[in-house]
Amino acid sequence: MQAVEPVDSPDTHRSLETKIFAAVSWLFVIALAIAAARFLRTENFADDVAYIAQSRNVGAWDSSVQSYQGWSGRFAINYLLFSAIVATWAWKSAIVASLLLLGVSMARIGVGKALPWVNGSALALAALVCLTDRRVQFESMWWVTGSFNYLVPVALGLFAASVLLHAQDAGPLQGACGLVAAAVAAYQEQMAVSLVLTALVLLAWQTWHRPGLPDAPGQAAEGTLFAKLFALLVVINTAIQLLAPGNKVRLAKETETWFPSFAHLSVPHKLVLGLERLVAHLVTADTRVFHVLFLVTAIIVWQRRKAWGWAAWSALAVLLSHGLFTLLRQKAFGFRPPYPASTVPSLATGLEISWFADFWVLLVIGVMVVVRLAIATAPRERWLAALPWVLAVGSVVMVGLSPTIYASSWRILYVADVLLVIALLDLLRKSGWLAGRAGMLITVATIAAATLRVASHGSSFFMR
Repeated sequence: MQAVEPVDSPDTHRSLETKIFAAVSWLFVIALAIAAARFLRTENFADDVAYIAQSRNVGAWDSSVQSYQGWSGRFAINYLLFSAIVATWAWKSAIVASLLLLGVSMARIGVGKALPWVNGSALALAALVCLTDRRVQFESMWWVTGSFNYLVPVALGLFAASVLLHAQDAGPLQGACGLVAAAVAAYQEQMAVSLVLTALVLLAWQTWHRPGLPDAPGQAAEGTLFAKLFALLVVINTAIQLLAPGNKVRLAKETETWFPSFAHLSVPHKLVLGLERLVAHLVTADTRVFHVLFLVTAIIVWQRRKAWGWAAWSALAVLLSHGLFTLLRQKAFGFRPPYPASTVPSLATGLEISWFADFWVLLVIGVMVVVRLAIATAPRERWLAALPWVLAVGSVVMVGLSPTIYASSWRILYVADVLLVIALLDLLRKSGWLAGRAGMLITVATIAAATLRVASHGSSFFMR
Protein backbone atom coordinates (compact mmCIF):
# COMPACT_ATOMS: atom_id res chain seq x y z
CA MET A 1 0.00 0.00 0.00
CA GLN A 2 1.29 3.47 -0.88
CA ALA A 3 2.03 5.70 2.10
CA VAL A 4 -0.07 8.81 2.45
CA GLU A 5 1.93 12.01 3.00
CA PRO A 6 0.90 13.85 6.17
CA VAL A 7 -1.06 17.00 5.52
CA ASP A 8 1.33 19.05 7.65
CA SER A 9 4.51 17.88 5.92
CA PRO A 10 7.18 20.48 5.04
CA ASP A 11 6.40 20.07 1.34
CA THR A 12 2.74 20.85 1.97
CA HIS A 13 3.65 23.97 3.93
CA ARG A 14 6.02 25.14 1.19
CA SER A 15 3.36 24.57 -1.45
CA LEU A 16 0.83 26.58 0.56
CA GLU A 17 3.33 29.38 1.15
CA THR A 18 4.10 29.51 -2.57
CA LYS A 19 0.42 29.77 -3.46
CA ILE A 20 -0.21 32.49 -0.89
CA PHE A 21 2.91 34.33 -2.09
CA ALA A 22 1.68 34.21 -5.69
CA ALA A 23 -1.82 35.31 -4.65
CA VAL A 24 -0.48 38.33 -2.75
CA SER A 25 1.65 39.30 -5.74
CA TRP A 26 -1.24 38.95 -8.19
CA LEU A 27 -3.55 40.95 -5.93
CA PHE A 28 -1.07 43.82 -5.67
CA VAL A 29 -0.38 43.99 -9.40
CA ILE A 30 -4.08 43.81 -10.28
CA ALA A 31 -5.06 46.35 -7.61
CA LEU A 32 -2.39 48.81 -8.77
CA ALA A 33 -3.51 48.45 -12.39
CA ILE A 34 -7.19 48.93 -11.46
CA ALA A 35 -6.41 51.94 -9.27
CA ALA A 36 -4.38 53.54 -12.04
CA ALA A 37 -7.14 52.93 -14.59
CA ARG A 38 -9.77 54.23 -12.16
CA PHE A 39 -8.14 57.43 -10.95
CA LEU A 40 -5.99 58.64 -13.86
CA ARG A 41 -7.40 61.58 -15.77
CA THR A 42 -6.24 64.22 -18.21
CA GLU A 43 -5.28 67.63 -16.86
CA ASN A 44 -7.57 70.57 -17.67
CA PHE A 45 -4.64 72.78 -18.60
CA ALA A 46 -1.23 72.83 -20.31
CA ASP A 47 0.07 69.90 -22.36
CA ASP A 48 -2.88 67.49 -22.08
CA VAL A 49 -5.33 70.13 -23.34
CA ALA A 50 -2.98 71.19 -26.15
CA TYR A 51 -2.40 67.63 -27.36
CA ILE A 52 -6.11 66.79 -27.31
CA ALA A 53 -7.02 69.93 -29.26
CA GLN A 54 -4.29 69.47 -31.85
CA SER A 55 -5.08 65.79 -32.37
CA ARG A 56 -8.77 66.51 -32.88
CA ASN A 57 -8.16 69.45 -35.20
CA VAL A 58 -5.24 68.14 -37.28
CA GLY A 59 -5.10 64.37 -36.73
CA ALA A 60 -2.46 62.16 -35.13
CA TRP A 61 -0.19 61.76 -38.17
CA ASP A 62 -0.17 65.40 -39.28
CA SER A 63 0.27 66.55 -35.68
CA SER A 64 3.29 64.28 -35.29
CA VAL A 65 4.82 65.55 -38.55
CA GLN A 66 4.27 69.16 -37.52
CA SER A 67 5.83 68.49 -34.12
CA TYR A 68 8.83 66.77 -35.76
CA GLN A 69 9.40 69.74 -38.04
CA GLY A 70 8.74 72.49 -35.54
CA TRP A 71 9.31 71.29 -31.98
CA SER A 72 10.45 67.75 -31.09
CA GLY A 73 12.16 64.76 -32.67
CA ARG A 74 10.12 62.28 -30.62
CA PHE A 75 8.06 61.33 -33.67
CA ALA A 76 7.03 57.78 -32.71
CA ILE A 77 6.19 58.75 -29.13
CA ASN A 78 4.23 61.79 -30.26
CA TYR A 79 2.28 59.69 -32.74
CA LEU A 80 1.27 57.27 -29.98
CA LEU A 81 0.29 60.18 -27.75
CA PHE A 82 -1.70 62.03 -30.39
CA SER A 83 -3.46 58.79 -31.37
CA ALA A 84 -4.41 57.76 -27.84
CA ILE A 85 -5.10 60.96 -25.93
CA VAL A 86 -8.43 61.68 -27.67
CA ALA A 87 -9.92 58.41 -26.38
CA THR A 88 -9.92 57.80 -22.63
CA TRP A 89 -10.00 54.02 -22.98
CA ALA A 90 -6.98 54.14 -25.32
CA TRP A 91 -4.61 56.17 -23.17
CA LYS A 92 -5.68 54.39 -19.99
CA SER A 93 -5.08 51.01 -21.64
CA ALA A 94 -1.67 52.15 -22.88
CA ILE A 95 -0.60 53.39 -19.44
CA VAL A 96 -1.79 50.27 -17.60
CA ALA A 97 -0.21 47.95 -20.20
CA SER A 98 3.05 49.89 -19.97
CA LEU A 99 2.96 49.69 -16.17
CA LEU A 100 2.59 45.91 -16.28
CA LEU A 101 5.26 45.56 -18.97
CA LEU A 102 7.58 47.74 -16.90
CA GLY A 103 7.23 45.46 -13.86
CA VAL A 104 7.83 42.30 -15.86
CA SER A 105 10.85 43.77 -17.65
CA MET A 106 12.44 45.18 -14.48
CA ALA A 107 12.03 41.79 -12.81
CA ARG A 108 13.48 39.92 -15.76
CA ILE A 109 16.57 42.15 -15.73
CA GLY A 110 17.05 42.62 -11.98
CA VAL A 111 15.50 39.58 -10.30
CA GLY A 112 16.10 36.98 -12.99
CA LYS A 113 15.03 33.52 -11.91
CA ALA A 114 15.48 34.18 -8.18
CA LEU A 115 11.68 34.58 -7.92
CA PRO A 116 8.76 33.41 -10.07
CA TRP A 117 7.93 36.05 -12.66
CA VAL A 118 4.74 37.31 -11.02
CA ASN A 119 6.46 37.67 -7.64
CA GLY A 120 9.43 39.41 -9.21
CA SER A 121 7.15 41.77 -11.16
CA ALA A 122 5.18 42.62 -8.03
CA LEU A 123 8.41 43.28 -6.11
CA ALA A 124 9.70 45.55 -8.90
CA LEU A 125 6.51 47.61 -9.10
CA ALA A 126 6.15 47.79 -5.32
CA ALA A 127 9.75 48.96 -4.94
CA LEU A 128 9.20 51.60 -7.62
CA VAL A 129 6.04 52.85 -5.88
CA CYS A 130 7.36 52.95 -2.31
CA LEU A 131 11.05 53.81 -2.82
CA THR A 132 10.94 56.64 -5.37
CA ASP A 133 9.83 60.25 -5.11
CA ARG A 134 6.08 60.63 -5.64
CA ARG A 135 6.63 63.84 -7.62
CA VAL A 136 8.77 61.91 -10.09
CA GLN A 137 6.13 59.19 -10.29
CA PHE A 138 3.33 61.63 -10.99
CA GLU A 139 5.08 63.51 -13.79
CA SER A 140 6.31 60.31 -15.44
CA MET A 141 3.60 57.71 -14.77
CA TRP A 142 0.32 59.25 -13.65
CA TRP A 143 0.21 62.33 -15.89
CA VAL A 144 -1.02 61.39 -19.37
CA THR A 145 1.40 63.46 -21.46
CA GLY A 146 4.26 62.64 -19.10
CA SER A 147 3.52 58.92 -19.15
CA PHE A 148 3.74 58.73 -22.95
CA ASN A 149 7.09 60.51 -22.83
CA TYR A 150 8.53 58.47 -19.96
CA LEU A 151 6.58 55.43 -18.70
CA VAL A 152 5.72 54.11 -22.18
CA PRO A 153 9.21 54.41 -23.78
CA VAL A 154 10.94 53.25 -20.59
CA ALA A 155 8.71 50.16 -20.40
CA LEU A 156 9.33 49.43 -24.09
CA GLY A 157 13.05 50.09 -23.73
CA LEU A 158 13.45 47.81 -20.72
CA PHE A 159 11.45 45.08 -22.44
CA ALA A 160 13.78 45.40 -25.43
CA ALA A 161 16.82 45.32 -23.14
CA SER A 162 15.50 42.20 -21.37
CA VAL A 163 15.14 40.47 -24.73
CA LEU A 164 18.64 41.57 -25.71
CA LEU A 165 20.18 40.32 -22.47
CA HIS A 166 18.34 36.98 -22.76
CA ALA A 167 18.54 36.59 -26.54
CA GLN A 168 19.42 32.92 -26.17
CA ASP A 169 16.01 32.29 -24.57
CA ALA A 170 13.96 34.47 -26.92
CA GLY A 171 12.04 32.96 -29.81
CA PRO A 172 11.54 34.71 -33.17
CA LEU A 173 8.33 36.46 -32.08
CA GLN A 174 9.80 37.80 -28.85
CA GLY A 175 12.92 38.88 -30.70
CA ALA A 176 10.86 40.77 -33.30
CA CYS A 177 8.79 42.44 -30.56
CA GLY A 178 12.00 43.41 -28.78
CA LEU A 179 13.35 45.10 -31.91
CA VAL A 180 10.11 47.03 -32.48
CA ALA A 181 10.06 48.09 -28.84
CA ALA A 182 13.69 49.24 -29.07
CA ALA A 183 12.94 51.27 -32.20
CA VAL A 184 10.08 53.13 -30.49
CA ALA A 185 11.99 53.63 -27.20
CA ALA A 186 14.84 55.22 -29.18
CA TYR A 187 12.62 58.28 -29.64
CA GLN A 188 13.14 59.10 -25.96
CA GLU A 189 16.66 60.51 -25.54
CA GLN A 190 17.57 58.96 -22.18
CA MET A 191 16.36 55.51 -23.20
CA ALA A 192 18.07 55.80 -26.59
CA VAL A 193 21.46 56.41 -24.98
CA SER A 194 20.86 53.64 -22.44
CA LEU A 195 19.93 51.09 -25.12
CA VAL A 196 22.86 52.00 -27.37
CA LEU A 197 25.37 51.67 -24.52
CA THR A 198 23.84 48.39 -23.35
CA ALA A 199 24.06 46.91 -26.85
CA LEU A 200 27.64 48.13 -27.31
CA VAL A 201 28.78 46.69 -23.98
CA LEU A 202 27.15 43.36 -24.78
CA LEU A 203 28.70 43.35 -28.24
CA ALA A 204 32.12 44.15 -26.79
CA TRP A 205 31.85 41.24 -24.38
CA GLN A 206 30.65 38.85 -27.08
CA THR A 207 33.53 39.95 -29.31
CA TRP A 208 36.24 39.55 -26.69
CA HIS A 209 34.81 36.57 -24.90
CA ARG A 210 36.86 33.43 -25.36
CA PRO A 211 34.85 30.35 -26.45
CA GLY A 212 34.54 27.77 -23.75
CA LEU A 213 34.07 30.12 -20.81
CA PRO A 214 30.85 29.73 -18.80
CA ASP A 215 27.57 31.44 -19.72
CA ALA A 216 28.36 32.10 -23.40
CA PRO A 217 25.38 34.14 -24.65
CA GLY A 218 22.99 32.76 -27.18
CA GLN A 219 25.64 30.28 -28.03
CA ALA A 220 27.55 33.09 -29.66
CA ALA A 221 26.57 33.60 -33.28
CA GLU A 222 22.82 34.14 -32.85
CA GLY A 223 23.24 36.37 -29.80
CA THR A 224 25.89 38.48 -31.51
CA LEU A 225 23.80 38.89 -34.67
CA PHE A 226 20.76 39.97 -32.67
CA ALA A 227 22.85 42.44 -30.66
CA LYS A 228 24.26 43.96 -33.86
CA LEU A 229 20.80 44.30 -35.39
CA PHE A 230 19.50 45.73 -32.13
CA ALA A 231 22.27 48.33 -31.93
CA LEU A 232 21.88 49.30 -35.58
CA LEU A 233 18.12 49.77 -35.25
CA VAL A 234 18.45 51.88 -32.12
CA VAL A 235 21.20 54.04 -33.65
CA ILE A 236 19.16 54.68 -36.81
CA ASN A 237 16.04 55.71 -34.91
CA THR A 238 18.05 57.78 -32.45
CA ALA A 239 19.61 59.62 -35.39
CA ILE A 240 16.16 60.28 -36.87
CA GLN A 241 15.09 61.69 -33.51
CA LEU A 242 18.16 63.87 -32.90
CA LEU A 243 18.31 65.25 -36.45
CA ALA A 244 14.73 66.51 -36.41
CA PRO A 245 14.41 70.12 -37.69
CA GLY A 246 12.18 70.89 -34.72
CA ASN A 247 14.97 70.29 -32.23
CA LYS A 248 16.79 73.47 -33.31
CA VAL A 249 13.60 75.49 -33.09
CA ARG A 250 12.85 74.16 -29.63
CA LEU A 251 16.43 74.70 -28.41
CA ALA A 252 16.28 78.38 -29.36
CA LYS A 253 12.86 78.95 -27.80
CA GLU A 254 13.57 76.97 -24.61
CA THR A 255 16.89 78.77 -24.13
CA GLU A 256 15.23 82.15 -24.45
CA THR A 257 12.38 81.19 -22.13
CA TRP A 258 14.11 79.19 -19.38
CA PHE A 259 17.87 79.70 -19.49
CA PRO A 260 19.12 82.72 -21.52
CA SER A 261 22.75 82.22 -20.47
CA PHE A 262 22.73 78.53 -21.46
CA ALA A 263 24.41 79.12 -24.84
CA HIS A 264 27.41 80.71 -23.12
CA LEU A 265 28.11 77.77 -20.80
CA SER A 266 30.85 75.27 -21.64
CA VAL A 267 30.01 71.60 -22.11
CA PRO A 268 31.70 70.60 -18.80
CA HIS A 269 29.67 73.26 -16.99
CA LYS A 270 26.44 71.95 -18.54
CA LEU A 271 27.31 68.39 -17.53
CA VAL A 272 28.01 69.52 -13.98
CA LEU A 273 24.55 71.09 -13.89
CA GLY A 274 23.18 67.67 -14.74
CA LEU A 275 25.32 66.14 -12.00
CA GLU A 276 23.95 68.66 -9.51
CA ARG A 277 20.38 67.73 -10.43
CA LEU A 278 21.22 64.07 -9.86
CA VAL A 279 22.92 64.57 -6.50
CA ALA A 280 20.23 66.92 -5.24
CA HIS A 281 17.73 64.18 -6.07
CA LEU A 282 19.67 61.27 -4.57
CA VAL A 283 20.35 62.81 -1.18
CA THR A 284 16.77 63.86 -0.50
CA ALA A 285 14.72 61.80 1.92
CA ASP A 286 12.11 60.96 -0.72
CA THR A 287 14.60 59.09 -2.92
CA ARG A 288 14.52 56.07 -0.65
CA VAL A 289 15.90 53.68 -3.25
CA PHE A 290 19.36 55.27 -3.08
CA HIS A 291 19.42 55.08 0.72
CA VAL A 292 18.31 51.43 0.67
CA LEU A 293 21.03 50.67 -1.88
CA PHE A 294 23.50 52.37 0.43
CA LEU A 295 22.42 50.24 3.41
CA VAL A 296 22.38 46.97 1.48
CA THR A 297 25.85 47.68 0.10
CA ALA A 298 27.16 48.49 3.59
CA ILE A 299 25.74 45.22 4.95
CA ILE A 300 27.35 43.23 2.13
CA VAL A 301 30.73 44.87 2.80
CA TRP A 302 30.40 44.21 6.55
CA GLN A 303 29.59 40.54 5.92
CA ARG A 304 32.75 40.20 3.82
CA ARG A 305 35.06 42.35 5.95
CA LYS A 306 37.29 39.42 6.93
CA ALA A 307 37.73 38.18 3.36
CA TRP A 308 38.23 41.64 1.86
CA GLY A 309 40.46 43.03 4.61
CA TRP A 310 41.55 46.66 4.30
CA ALA A 311 39.46 47.14 1.16
CA ALA A 312 36.29 46.44 3.14
CA TRP A 313 37.24 48.89 5.87
CA SER A 314 38.05 51.56 3.27
CA ALA A 315 34.68 51.04 1.60
CA LEU A 316 32.89 51.17 4.95
CA ALA A 317 34.68 54.42 5.81
CA VAL A 318 33.49 56.03 2.57
CA LEU A 319 29.94 54.75 3.05
CA LEU A 320 29.80 55.88 6.68
CA SER A 321 31.10 59.33 5.78
CA HIS A 322 28.43 59.56 3.09
CA GLY A 323 25.74 58.83 5.65
CA LEU A 324 27.05 61.58 7.92
CA PHE A 325 27.48 64.01 5.05
CA THR A 326 23.90 63.36 3.89
CA LEU A 327 22.67 64.33 7.34
CA LEU A 328 24.66 67.54 7.12
CA ARG A 329 23.29 68.32 3.69
CA GLN A 330 19.74 67.76 4.92
CA LYS A 331 19.93 70.96 6.99
CA ALA A 332 20.78 69.10 10.19
CA PHE A 333 23.83 71.31 10.79
CA GLY A 334 22.94 74.32 8.71
CA PHE A 335 24.47 73.37 5.37
CA ARG A 336 22.20 74.53 2.61
CA PRO A 337 19.83 72.06 0.89
CA PRO A 338 19.92 71.16 -2.82
CA TYR A 339 19.48 74.00 -5.26
CA PRO A 340 15.92 75.16 -5.90
CA ALA A 341 14.81 74.99 -9.50
CA SER A 342 15.22 78.76 -9.93
CA THR A 343 18.90 78.77 -9.01
CA VAL A 344 21.68 78.16 -11.52
CA PRO A 345 24.97 77.30 -9.76
CA SER A 346 28.29 78.66 -10.97
CA LEU A 347 31.55 76.79 -11.36
CA ALA A 348 33.31 79.85 -10.00
CA THR A 349 32.32 78.70 -6.51
CA GLY A 350 34.39 75.58 -6.80
CA LEU A 351 35.09 75.26 -3.08
CA GLU A 352 31.44 75.35 -2.02
CA ILE A 353 30.18 72.46 0.03
CA SER A 354 27.67 71.65 -2.72
CA TRP A 355 30.32 70.95 -5.33
CA PHE A 356 32.22 68.81 -2.85
CA ALA A 357 28.98 66.92 -2.21
CA ASP A 358 28.42 66.30 -5.91
CA PHE A 359 31.74 64.60 -6.47
CA TRP A 360 31.67 62.88 -3.09
CA VAL A 361 28.37 61.23 -4.01
CA LEU A 362 30.00 60.10 -7.26
CA LEU A 363 32.75 58.51 -5.15
CA VAL A 364 30.11 56.74 -3.04
CA ILE A 365 28.39 55.48 -6.18
CA GLY A 366 31.78 54.28 -7.40
CA VAL A 367 32.25 52.30 -4.17
CA MET A 368 28.81 50.72 -4.61
CA VAL A 369 29.64 49.75 -8.18
CA VAL A 370 32.98 48.24 -7.12
CA VAL A 371 31.22 46.22 -4.41
CA ARG A 372 28.71 44.91 -6.96
CA LEU A 373 31.52 43.96 -9.32
CA ALA A 374 33.43 42.31 -6.48
CA ILE A 375 30.59 39.87 -5.78
CA ALA A 376 30.13 39.05 -9.48
CA THR A 377 31.10 35.50 -10.34
CA ALA A 378 30.53 34.97 -14.08
CA PRO A 379 32.59 36.73 -16.81
CA ARG A 380 29.50 38.16 -18.53
CA GLU A 381 28.15 39.42 -15.22
CA ARG A 382 31.32 41.44 -14.59
CA TRP A 383 30.73 43.29 -17.84
CA LEU A 384 27.06 44.05 -17.24
CA ALA A 385 26.69 44.46 -13.45
CA ALA A 386 27.71 48.13 -13.43
CA LEU A 387 25.41 49.16 -16.29
CA PRO A 388 22.33 50.16 -14.23
CA TRP A 389 24.49 52.48 -12.14
CA VAL A 390 26.35 54.00 -15.08
CA LEU A 391 23.18 54.52 -17.08
CA ALA A 392 21.31 55.99 -14.08
CA VAL A 393 24.01 58.61 -13.58
CA GLY A 394 24.38 59.28 -17.29
CA SER A 395 20.63 59.63 -17.88
CA VAL A 396 20.49 62.70 -15.64
CA VAL A 397 23.92 64.19 -16.34
CA MET A 398 23.15 64.23 -20.08
CA VAL A 399 20.08 66.40 -19.46
CA GLY A 400 22.51 69.15 -18.48
CA LEU A 401 23.01 69.59 -22.23
CA SER A 402 19.42 70.88 -22.45
CA PRO A 403 18.28 74.38 -21.42
CA THR A 404 15.32 72.74 -19.65
CA ILE A 405 17.60 71.09 -17.07
CA TYR A 406 15.62 72.92 -14.35
CA ALA A 407 12.36 73.67 -16.17
CA SER A 408 11.72 69.96 -16.85
CA SER A 409 11.21 69.51 -13.13
CA TRP A 410 10.97 65.95 -11.77
CA ARG A 411 10.31 63.79 -14.82
CA ILE A 412 13.91 63.88 -16.06
CA LEU A 413 14.81 61.82 -12.98
CA TYR A 414 12.46 58.95 -13.79
CA VAL A 415 14.83 56.87 -15.90
CA ALA A 416 17.46 57.11 -13.16
CA ASP A 417 14.97 56.02 -10.49
CA VAL A 418 13.86 52.99 -12.50
CA LEU A 419 17.48 51.97 -13.15
CA LEU A 420 18.36 52.34 -9.46
CA VAL A 421 15.45 50.07 -8.52
CA ILE A 422 16.82 47.52 -11.02
CA ALA A 423 20.27 47.91 -9.42
CA LEU A 424 18.71 47.24 -6.00
CA LEU A 425 16.87 44.15 -7.23
CA ASP A 426 20.07 42.89 -8.85
CA LEU A 427 22.04 43.45 -5.64
CA LEU A 428 19.44 41.64 -3.53
CA ARG A 429 19.42 38.73 -6.00
CA LYS A 430 23.19 38.44 -6.10
CA SER A 431 23.49 38.61 -2.32
CA GLY A 432 21.08 35.68 -2.05
CA TRP A 433 18.42 37.63 -0.16
CA LEU A 434 15.69 36.84 -2.68
CA ALA A 435 16.02 33.07 -2.25
CA GLY A 436 13.55 31.04 -0.20
CA ARG A 437 11.57 32.59 2.63
CA ALA A 438 13.84 35.63 2.78
CA GLY A 439 12.72 36.54 -0.74
CA MET A 440 9.08 36.03 0.23
CA LEU A 441 9.44 38.26 3.28
CA ILE A 442 11.22 41.02 1.37
CA THR A 443 8.63 40.92 -1.40
CA VAL A 444 5.62 40.89 0.94
CA ALA A 445 7.09 43.67 3.09
CA THR A 446 7.74 45.81 -0.01
CA ILE A 447 4.22 45.17 -1.30
CA ALA A 448 2.82 46.14 2.11
CA ALA A 449 4.88 49.35 2.16
CA ALA A 450 3.75 50.27 -1.36
CA THR A 451 0.11 49.51 -0.51
CA LEU A 452 0.25 51.67 2.61
CA ARG A 453 1.82 54.52 0.65
CA VAL A 454 -0.88 54.47 -2.00
CA ALA A 455 -3.67 53.97 0.57
CA SER A 456 -2.44 56.87 2.72
CA HIS A 457 -2.93 59.25 -0.24
CA GLY A 458 -6.00 57.61 -1.73
CA SER A 459 -6.97 58.78 -5.19
CA SER A 460 -4.67 61.82 -4.83
CA PHE A 461 -1.69 59.49 -5.19
CA PHE A 462 -2.41 59.49 -8.92
CA MET A 463 -3.02 63.24 -9.13
CA ARG A 464 -0.89 66.37 -9.05
